[in-house]
Amino acid sequence: ITPRFSCSRNVNCFQGSGPQTCERFCINPDEESEDVDQALCYHMQTQSDELFACIPTVDSNGTLSFTPSNTRSGIANCAIMVTDHAAVVPGGNPPFKSSSWIGFTITVQANTSSRMKCRDWKTFQSKVCAPVG
Repeated sequence: ITPRFSCSRNVNCFQGSGPQTCERFCINPDEESEDVDQALCYHMQTQSDELFACIPTVDSNGTLSFTPSNTRSGIANCAIMVTDHAAVVPGGNPPFKSSSWIGFTITVQANTSSRMKCRDWKTFQSKVCAPVG
C-alpha cells in the first residue's frame, strides 16, 4: 500500500538553544495494523539551511531532530515525505512507494531561551520538547 503519515506543523525554537528533538513529530496511522508490513523512511527538504547548525531530519520513528544556529534567526520552509522500503523484489530494485509531501515551517527566534514547542498528535496535547543533552 502507499505509505501515509501525518505530522505536526509549524515548530518554534530559539536561536542558540542547542540540539532539539520532538518525538512522534510524524505519525504513521497504519503502525498499529497487523496487516501492514512497511519499512518507512522519511525524507526531508528545507529552505534556509543557514538557520541550522545541524539541518532538520526525521528518523524512522518519526522523531524530528535539528540544531538551530547560534547566530541566525528566521523562518525555514520545510517538507517531509515518506517512502516504503518493505517490498523488495529478488534480484532487482525495490518497488518504492511514496507519500505526498507535507509542508511546515521551523521558526528560529532571536532569543536565548532553550525550549521549543511541538505537538504530540497522538494525544492532541501541546508539550515542550527540551534540548538534547
